[in-house]
Amino acid sequence: MPKIIYVGLDIDATVITHCYPHMNGDDIGAIPWLLSIQKDFPIEYLINSMRGGKTATDAKEWLEERGVKIGGINTHPTQHTWTTSTKTHCHVYLDDRGAATPLRPDMAIDWAKFGPLAYSCVKRWHEYYEAHGANATGPVKKKV
Repeated sequence: MPKIIYVGLDIDATVITHCYPHMNGDDIGAIPWLLSIQKDFPIEYLINSMRGGKTATDAKEWLEERGVKIGGINTHPTQHTWTTSTKTHCHVYLDDRGAATPLRPDMAIDWAKFGPLAYSCVKRWHEYYEAHGANATGPVKKKV
């Protein structure tokens, strides 16, 4: 069974325009890319957002209505068994606040530019695990 790639997914300005606490912002082009990644790779999306409670549940429902499967909200499914960290463990984070993320003038992600980058990043992690096994932790150099 292939290694699941966990993808952290922010909501505001990443999936829709800023509209917190609602989910009525404009679609900014994320859904086709999210569905393509979901179709092509063994991934699990985890909402990784400042949203919590009902606003996070609303975001999950909004995404699932559009076919994007969500595996968790602000948490990794097994993380509590191996760390006490509050940071959601993911292999890839899709977030408008990431360094070098291409943004539109309204400060939302420009998915025409970002979509291919996100796809390529998930693909690279998938290829890494295919080559090195599901228990590989990522490239590690030994100290000299």
